[in-house]
Amino acid sequence: MCMTPALSITIPTYGRASYLRRCLTCVLPQVSEKPVEVVVIDNASPDETPQVISEFAGHYPNLRTYRNDANLGYAGNQAGCIEHAAGNYIAFLGDDDVYQPGAVDAILRVIEQKEYAFVGINYSGFIHNPKRPVTTHVAPVEDREFSRAFDIINHPSVGHYSGFVFNARLARAALADILQRHKLLDFERFRGILSELSVRTTVATPLPSYFIGQPFVGACMPLEVDYDSLQHICMDYYEWWLGNYMKGLINDADLAYRRQVVMGWLPKALYRNACYFDSRRLSGLREQLDSWFGSDPEYRQRVLPVLDRLKYAWVRLALRGVCECYKRAKPVYWRLRD
Repeated sequence: MCMTPALSITIPTYGRASYLRRCLTCVLPQVSEKPVEVVVIDNASPDETPQVISEFAGHYPNLRTYRNDANLGYAGNQAGCIEHAAGNYIAFLGDDDVYQPGAVDAILRVIEQKEYAFVGINYSGFIHNPKRPVTTHVAPVEDREFSRAFDIINHPSVGHYSGFVFNARLARAALADILQRHKLLDFERFRGILSELSVRTTVATPLPSYFIGQPFVGACMPLEVDYDSLQHICMDYYEWWLGNYMKGLINDADLAYRRQVVMGWLPKALYRNACYFDSRRLSGLREQLDSWFGSDPEYRQRVLPVLDRLKYAWVRLALRGVCECYKRAKPVYWRLRD
């Protein structure tokens, strides 16, 4: 493409060739004859990902592809997306997710009306078929502009990486600053640098941000995840936001919102994951949670009773049995439903 694209849709991918094929099938027809490029960064996939990419490469001039010599991890591949994207705005789309019809046009309408620091897109979840969502949109479907750009990060539904669209100028400056202060490996337990980028590009800018309310992102909901939800979406999540607070990047109200989010997640995550803990690990977990939330009435009301039940070995054993049955039944249920 000769002229600077208005939008780069970047797709970091690793070892999910069939998902990538579905993703490209959904997004590439939407960018034809538009000032948009699609950039796929293959993180040294060991499967047939290169063959899948080649299926599309000859038919879509808007498609650019790169392959890393080695697996650079979540953060390294995401940083590569920023570095290779040529557009004025950079969208991230997970290789297992999709853009629903009209998504690209909706993004272009927003970014062509004025300059924004960040654009977020509402989403709905699906299991196998993007045309059959199993969760409705999380946030209201109305579009909304935020004069304080960071406020969009506290808006419900903004948090799924496939709904992130960055101002490229701000994102490149933020990435350079991040790489001066941290090693990319530091962000692996947070599944990459996109959360860090979303904060850094919105906390110190006079530009507004914009939320697209229609759920144009179809987010694939895996039947099994490769992480501990208690550790990842509760403990690591809150520790990271607390770090932003200590650095002065967010205020008291911002941290209070994150605390409220974690309070909503903790009971279910404890039942699902802490039932596999031994007494010593459970005690350490409670000590950490008490240090963070001990004075919070909601913590005492909603979370402490769960921790008190989990103290008993027989309760943890019974819950493990329930969890194992659920893991086996869930794929069967969704196969029958689909």
